[in-house]
Amino acid sequence: MGYRNRNVLALIGVLVLVGVPAWVAWEIHSSRNPVGSATVYAGDLAPVAIAAPFLLVLITWWWKGRATGLSESTAGQVAAAAGRLAESMLVTWRQEAKDRRISTPAPARVRWQWGPAQVTLPPAELITAPAAGAGPRPLPGPDSDMTGMLLEAGVVTRLHEGVYARLPHGRLVLTGGPGAGKTGAMILLLLAALDHRRSLSETQAGDIPVPVWLTLGGWDPTTQTLHHWAKATMYRDHPYLRAPDYGLDVADGLLCTGRVALFFDGLDEMARDVQATALARIEQEGAGLRVVLSSRPGEYGHALATGRLHNTAVIEVQPVAPDTAHDYLLQDQIGPQRDRWHQVGGYLEANPGSVAARTLDNPLALSLARDTYQHEDPTALTDAALFPTVAALREHLIYRILITAYPDERQRAHATRWLAWIAHHMGTNRDLAWWHIPTWIPRRRRYLAVGCVFIFGFVLGFVLGLLSAHGRGLTDMLLDGLGSGIALGLLVAFLFGSVVKYLVEGEAHALRPRWPRPGQIVRLLVSTLTFALAMGLFAGFTIGRQQGLAAGVAFGLGIGIFSLPIAFVARLKRLWEIPLSATAATPSTEYRHNRRTSTVFALGIGLVFGLFFGIPAGTLYGFASGLWAGILIGLMIGSQIGLKSPAPLVALAQFVLAITGDGRVRFIRLLEDAHHRQVLRQAGAIYQFRHAELQEHLNKLHGQRSRPRT
Repeated sequence: MGYRNRNVLALIGVLVLVGVPAWVAWEIHSSRNPVGSATVYAGDLAPVAIAAPFLLVLITWWWKGRATGLSESTAGQVAAAAGRLAESMLVTWRQEAKDRRISTPAPARVRWQWGPAQVTLPPAELITAPAAGAGPRPLPGPDSDMTGMLLEAGVVTRLHEGVYARLPHGRLVLTGGPGAGKTGAMILLLLAALDHRRSLSETQAGDIPVPVWLTLGGWDPTTQTLHHWAKATMYRDHPYLRAPDYGLDVADGLLCTGRVALFFDGLDEMARDVQATALARIEQEGAGLRVVLSSRPGEYGHALATGRLHNTAVIEVQPVAPDTAHDYLLQDQIGPQRDRWHQVGGYLEANPGSVAARTLDNPLALSLARDTYQHEDPTALTDAALFPTVAALREHLIYRILITAYPDERQRAHATRWLAWIAHHMGTNRDLAWWHIPTWIPRRRRYLAVGCVFIFGFVLGFVLGLLSAHGRGLTDMLLDGLGSGIALGLLVAFLFGSVVKYLVEGEAHALRPRWPRPGQIVRLLVSTLTFALAMGLFAGFTIGRQQGLAAGVAFGLGIGIFSLPIAFVARLKRLWEIPLSATAATPSTEYRHNRRTSTVFALGIGLVFGLFFGIPAGTLYGFASGLWAGILIGLMIGSQIGLKSPAPLVALAQFVLAITGDGRVRFIRLLEDAHHRQVLRQAGAIYQFRHAELQEHLNKLHGQRSRPRT
């Protein structure tokens, strides 16, 4: 069914949900006996309220199966998804290469050579073809004739035709020191593989696996299999793969048929005790897939002690020679600034052992120097008195990132303070997922925030109590004020605290919906009906003396029964939170979609629940009062459910930090701005700091502050 027909059905459903309660309310209000009519309607609607959530689950289950038509994706659907994925990856990573200063003004001419014998096989042994069906399919195209003719060395811009396309087993590891250009080389390799795929015919392109970028820092191989984690990441970063056109689980089809190549970035960014486990899982579960991995040499060598990738080519990214650094620094420079960079380049060539030459021997340092000295004299970088060691000059360049990104001192202080807070709470993890931010609020801050909310509720309730008891004497006014203040304070503190507790629940971002098991449905049904019966009997015996036992029971059942559909819809809400976007996901799009769906869900459930709840409530308090009470309670319940989603929890975390004295911050705006200013980089739906050293620098700054202020 097309989107237009779905929209028409959705509109009809909304009209029914709003129209039926409105019609019932009008019938009750216009009847001669509103209380009796409300009681009858409440009894008639109770079975509907019970059946509705089960019907909703059944329809959703049926629609899910109808949309795909099969239990798994077909070969045609997998091929179509691979083509769509290739287009998206090319657009995304071309822009990312530009943003990271890898492709502009031009890639640094970085060379590579084979790794030492301790970590890699001789090239002659790497050309042995795998057994039939044991390895990836050979790549079609001009490079296929050169399989088995591995180069001894080269430049990273030619890695695809020089190494990647010629490896029969399709396994390549890029090693190098901090800032050596491993990630940049892998991005260039990814783009070259995508360009090669696009240059072939449609038939040949189907045999080229699509590179998929995976940051290893977000994987725990001790608890997650490679396929499960890779699938979850693909669905997170490429939500269009969930579209019904591609079947039920197209990511599984892409992995099992070898239509994707896995590009793992940052083995060294994983915890040291799980690196070998990660290699073992890649070895065992990545059979038949082309794999590219980046790591620092020490971490890869350590992982090889207990883990192993067989038939794997290992290359080392080499330091940038002074003459090559000179050429890179002059790229796209004009006017007096070109002359200044020429002086710097000449100094590097004349003094290859100097601090400046040993610092500016890698793409990271070179790009930092270019970016942070665009409008200032860069010859200061060669002053040995100012920078006596490589560490001092490198720290200076890292610090200059923040100065260049935030020229305004006040703005820089605010951004640095909160980025340092984020870096501190990230720890050794290199992946910055915005939905993790709420989990970083300290416990004492949460308790203090609940206390502040209680005080606010107490003051408001006290004032309302005084106003309601005005004219009845000072003692009555104070008693009513204290009673109302304590009651309202406890109520708002309880509601606020029930949401705040979700700040510590870990990763509050569901990548795919988890449908309730039959046992969970039965337990949910039994507990809800038990609550409804107890509430109905309690209401009937306590207030039935005035309004009638039937009205009391109807009131109680109205409260209890309607908690059943809300509980079910709370589970189904996870399905609505998943965007079927036509483009690759970004942190901003993920956040805004979650915020929008959470808000609509909270308001929709609150209003619908309020309209239905107003019917039994009207039997006790009158139609108008019952309707308003129902809408108010419904909105409170809807907000309780809606706030327990990642985007509202981020806003809640900001509120907690603000009222407990940590200062005001808008996290998503801060992260978007930092990405725009090249302080952060983007990898799918997550951010990363531009370099691990920048994250470590900010972490140190956080430790040096006692209590930062905005």
